[in-house]
Amino acid sequence: MAVKAIQLIQIGTAMGSEEKARETIRLMKEAGYDGNLVAVLGLLKDKDHSKMLENLAPCFEKVFTVTPDSPRAMTAEELEEEAKYHMDAEAAPSVAKAIRLAVDYADENNLAGVVVCGSLYLAAQARPLLLKEAEK
Repeated sequence: MAVKAIQLIQIGTAMGSEEKARETIRLMKEAGYDGNLVAVLGLLKDKDHSKMLENLAPCFEKVFTVTPDSPRAMTAEELEEEAKYHMDAEAAPSVAKAIRLAVDYADENNLAGVVVCGSLYLAAQARPLLLKEAEK
């Protein structure tokens, strides 16, 4: 699963707007990944997250929320509370823990893989962790 998770993660994108979220969804659906994924998601406070979450909900069986490394970030708990209106969400204490939880959840539930999406700050935090995961 680790390799599949890493491959999927690389199609993830920064979602600074509802339009970019829709584009991410379109790409996942085109690739055949619709509703059989788990996400690690971190967003900034100044984005329209409600509409983004609504659009993303059909793509993910579960979402692990995190706090990106930015003073403008929503906390994992804030994002979890908002995400719960749209999908199964759980706050994780760190990006590393969220990735581990997401990969394990995908394995246990026979899902296609893991997508890390949201803030570019999150992508910067996740990349070295994912490269390490791929080496396993």
